[in-house]
Amino acid sequence: MSRQQRWQIMLIVVGTLVAGYLTLLHYDSQVPLVCSNHGFIDCENVLTSPESTWFGIPVSGYGLIWFIGYGLIVLFRRGSVWLGRLMAMVGAATVLYLVYVEFVVLGTVCLWCSSLHLLILSLLTMELLQWMAWKNEVAEGISSPGMQLGSSRKSSDYSETL
Repeated sequence: MSRQQRWQIMLIVVGTLVAGYLTLLHYDSQVPLVCSNHGFIDCENVLTSPESTWFGIPVSGYGLIWFIGYGLIVLFRRGSVWLGRLMAMVGAATVLYLVYVEFVVLGTVCLWCSSLHLLILSLLTMELLQWMAWKNEVAEGISSPGMQLGSSRKSSDYSETL
């Protein structure tokens, strides 16, 4: 497992725990909300707003599923990494929408939600950095006569299916 994969897994575990906490909070009224509930930072307002559920399921539940699914992709991907990139981009697009809802529609922010947003954007950044490293490796392989594709790094770190 590469160093980047270890970092990704660490961020995914943290995201899974936070999304799990927020999902549990939605379904169990006995779970205490550890966050401000007044002013600009108002987790209660964000988490109980009509926008906090999609089709009757809390948005954090979708986040929990996203983190678990993305974690499985990071752990078990072989060959193509496009699925991981696509999932990271869908996560980031969802984050942009949710930030819009918090700032524009609700006028309040949830720190727990914001932490998940930062984790997802960090994971997208890592995917893009991995893609750039792979592109550089391919470019070096093409420009160096006699050098085979993927020979400068472990192929499992940056393998692609074209």
